[in-house]
Amino acid sequence: METEYPANAFQAGASSRTLTGKLQIVRQSVRFQYVGGQVELPLAGLRVRAGGHNSEQVFFEHPQHPDWSIYTSERGILKHDALSQHAALADQVRGLKSPRGFGKPTAIVGVIVLLFLFLLVAALISSKDRLVRYLAFQIPVAWEVNLGNSLLEEVKRQGKAVADPKLEAKLKGITSRLLPVAGDSGYGFQFHILDDTNVNAFALPGGNVVVLSGLLNAAQRPEEIAGVLAHEMAHVTQRHSFRKIIGTAGLYLLIQTLFGDASGIMAVIANSSEFLLRQKHSRDFEREADDVGWQYLIAAKIDPRGMTEFFRTLLEHEKSGLTLPGLLSTHPTTLERIKQLEAKWDKMEPKPEIRRLETAAR
Repeated sequence: METEYPANAFQAGASSRTLTGKLQIVRQSVRFQYVGGQVELPLAGLRVRAGGHNSEQVFFEHPQHPDWSIYTSERGILKHDALSQHAALADQVRGLKSPRGFGKPTAIVGVIVLLFLFLLVAALISSKDRLVRYLAFQIPVAWEVNLGNSLLEEVKRQGKAVADPKLEAKLKGITSRLLPVAGDSGYGFQFHILDDTNVNAFALPGGNVVVLSGLLNAAQRPEEIAGVLAHEMAHVTQRHSFRKIIGTAGLYLLIQTLFGDASGIMAVIANSSEFLLRQKHSRDFEREADDVGWQYLIAAKIDPRGMTEFFRTLLEHEKSGLTLPGLLSTHPTTLERIKQLEAKWDKMEPKPEIRRLETAAR
């Protein structure tokens, strides 16, 4: 007696219906018996396929009975000798004998997609610094300049601009040497003097560099000022402000920006104006600004040791008890950085060509 399998069938047509019954393979046909009748699908020309939820069911269909679709969840029917021995059916059955049968390709694709996403996330995490740098440089310079100009207005409201021809001439004598070496950065640097006794300067996104009168008056030689300005220009060209903000953004925003939509990151940056005004750069960013600024000084034929001299001057101010308020405390001066710059100079062979900076007298 042939094995019976619980099965269902769908009969299309004017009065479509779903039937419940038993399925058998007898002689040269698949027989489905239900209350009130039966239907037989010949093995010759029979189509066997997987379907239903997760492709767990086996469907039998035949062109002689186009209205009928018989199906069962009992996949053991695929082992029936009549199916495996029938040449035309053997290939169809072979792909359906695994538990998930026809659904396997879909499952494989799903696994591949999940694996790809996992590897992508792992790659993003392991190379986050490089990714953040890349994304920061995808933000249009023109947009950054507009943001920096609005921040500059806020700075001017907080401080007092200086209109001193001597200080302006002194500053111009230095910047005229520095500006050409940063010409390919895309930034049109602008320098502004504020009346403040603190010995410092700071840069805003987009290329506005604010110099405090205390720096211009306290520097022993113009090369010190040049070292500070080169350092600040490097903060701009290396987009340190944006990189710090992007580095704190969620993974979703990073991926969104990576695939060409920077609007989310730009909105986060635009809403971080207070942070941009009062941020402190990380040691890594300060070290990078030292290195890039040093290269600017070398390219401009300015003595780079002026940068080291300024850091020593600032260190002495800190030792004497003077503190730099939040907006201005962007230089965590350390003996380590000073020693690194001194070592950089000692290792330079041959020594670079240097031309003295000529500026207006104080």
